Amino acid sequence: MKKKRILIAILCLAVVCFLFTNNRQPQIELIEIHLQEIPASLDGFKIVHLSDLHLPKNITHAETILQLVSEQMPDLIVMTGDMIDVTADIPQTGLQQFCERLVQIADVYAVSGNHEHWNGGGWQRVLKDSGVYVIDNSSVTVNGLTLVGIEDGGRLQKALLGFAVLLSHRPMKANANLILSGHAHGGYFKIPLAGGIIAPDQGLFPKYTSGLYDLSANSKLVVSRGLGNSVIPFRINNRPHIPVVILRTNPIIDQSQNP
Repeated sequence: MKKKRILIAILCLAVVCFLFTNNRQPQIELIEIHLQEIPASLDGFKIVHLSDLHLPKNITHAETILQLVSEQMPDLIVMTGDMIDVTADIPQTGLQQFCERLVQIADVYAVSGNHEHWNGGGWQRVLKDSGVYVIDNSSVTVNGLTLVGIEDGGRLQKALLGFAVLLSHRPMKANANLILSGHAHGGYFKIPLAGGIIAPDQGLFPKYTSGLYDLSANSKLVVSRGLGNSVIPFRINNRPHIPVVILRTNPIIDQSQNP
């Protein structure tokens, strides 16, 4: 009986550790984007992509996020929506303190998510006062690249010129060289070899949940699994996610075709 209790205790501890890691230990993913459209001046340019923090629900690991971002030494930081939760009292979220620390690492650009729209409680003013550039339905030139933002639920209205990076909360196809988005939460519960189970707006077994997708020869999509949880309060086999996008001017060479 004593051995059985010890085994049960060990099993419970293992489950707790597994869930803690899956919900409180963000994973860095380095993603190289190889496109001929990338100008030589941007070769090696590094973008840290944050999404779906859902503050204040997940403020307990904000310090870990900041440390991981700082260690990457990014040239640019982007946030693709749902920084806060729909139920949030903005002054109590820790959003301002988080953003004030973030802008000390690199310039930060953000677009809204569905939770910002549902909340409507002054999140935009907090971001601007913290030094974050909110670019809903606008574009800016940053270090030679065109950075375009659309508000949640919006659509790109015109063709983009030059190398363009589009920030969109929801995964989408668009006339942009690189699209950065979140919203899918990695499918919440990830089955090995099968992917996530369910995602907002994509339903069961969603297509776009995590990492890099080739949309066409000159268009790539990077989806963050996000850093927090929302309606479903936990995730399994699906750690919080910080994509680190590195731009490369040289295309990948297929060595298998060489003699």
